[in-house]
Amino acid sequence: MVASAFHVFYGVLAPVAGYVGDIFRRSRIIVASIATWSLATLLTGFSTSMSLLIIFRGASLALGEAFYLPSANALIGQYFKQSRAFAMSIHQTALYCGMIGSGAVAGYLGMNYGWRSPFLVFGIVGLIWAGLMFFRLKEPAPDDTPAALPPPKAPARIPLSEAISAVFARKSVLMLCLVFGCLVFVNVGYVTWMPTLLHENFGLSLAQAGFTSMFYHVLCAFVGVMIGGKLSDFLSKKWPGGRLVVEGAGLLLCTPFIYLMGSSRDLTMCVVGLAGFGLFRGICDSTLFAALFDVIEDKYRSSATGVVISCALLVGSVAPVLLGWIKIHYGLSSGLTLMGSVSLLGSVITTATLLFFFKKDYVAPARAG
Repeated sequence: MVASAFHVFYGVLAPVAGYVGDIFRRSRIIVASIATWSLATLLTGFSTSMSLLIIFRGASLALGEAFYLPSANALIGQYFKQSRAFAMSIHQTALYCGMIGSGAVAGYLGMNYGWRSPFLVFGIVGLIWAGLMFFRLKEPAPDDTPAALPPPKAPARIPLSEAISAVFARKSVLMLCLVFGCLVFVNVGYVTWMPTLLHENFGLSLAQAGFTSMFYHVLCAFVGVMIGGKLSDFLSKKWPGGRLVVEGAGLLLCTPFIYLMGSSRDLTMCVVGLAGFGLFRGICDSTLFAALFDVIEDKYRSSATGVVISCALLVGSVAPVLLGWIKIHYGLSSGLTLMGSVSLLGSVITTATLLFFFKKDYVAPARAG
């Protein structure tokens, strides 16, 4: 119930958060977002009932997180014009580090000081960090303004109808909604069910299964996201559609490794599968939003990001339930193997976007940044 509340609220709020990121100062939205989710984390540590957990860990946390990524990606795109995929890749590595590091720290704190302690510690640290960001995070100056001059206080207010029209008129944006949906479906399915598969098929303890499913996968994803960012930026300078080529290739190459980790009867080969999937998942993560910015102007980028995230969450939320149903009727290995088909579908949609829609929707670098 807590997880469902989080995803539902996040999915509903993401388009709103995206539009807000296009009409207010993105740096301030980012700071407010960090402060909100840190406060929600802190309050989770004081929860005394399931209802409070749903409010703080579900709804309130989603409120904070939903407003972060659209503005953060849009701001990174403003600062890094020719290398935005690599800049976003560096930003993405924070997620991978957090997935491993927070688990280790939270496990230690929870084991020694009780389950509430990680929420209290992370919440307080987050609020301190939000305070530092308030003074340090700045808006970039316009291209025609000397860097020494202060940036404008806020962007021009864009009518909601104009933002909606700009986003939904671009078929490439809508296609990338489906592509990201495929990627999130696979990722959510993996995170939800891979530890269970390792526990049931290979007899690993729950602790061993949790570590094995995340460590090798995330480590390889870290490598993949750095490689993918550099490759994406390099190819985009040679060919406007270069970033979509990287995205499509990443999804295609995920497919055999997803099949391997789902069908293998040998633990070593299964780990090879989850590591290979991590590598190419990282490549996909590195370039999707950078590719999105190739087909949408800067002033609409936060709105477009919000729409893409919302669609992806709605698609991805189906994965745990669907794979659970498949587990009951056909076995969990079959369910994870079928995730490869979703990854392959994402590659096909990416290719169709490149062939049929990208050229018409492409925004020249001088305008796109």
